[in-house]
Amino acid sequence: MQPCDDLKTMVLHHYGKFDAREQAATIQEMYSLQKGVVIIGNDPNEWFDDRESILAFMQAGGSSQLEIIVQNLRAYSEGSVGWTMDRVR
Repeated sequence: MQPCDDLKTMVLHHYGKFDAREQAATIQEMYSLQKGVVIIGNDPNEWFDDRESILAFMQAGGSSQLEIIVQNLRAYSEGSVGWTMDRVR
């Protein structure tokens, strides 16, 4: 497992797409098709562990703009697999 600046850049680019439809398009392009992909939100009910529920969650955000402040973004890779975690507000 190695730190991965490319993944950090991808996450920050994704956060820069405030429109939920654009974010959903990024997820369709960049997130794994494999079983095991997970997005954990800030609400106890925001735990999504398949592409369909992740896309539905992102698209439900409408087109509202958010100011996202990223704290403690971490990104790692091992071979062809990468993962990120962060704290945002």
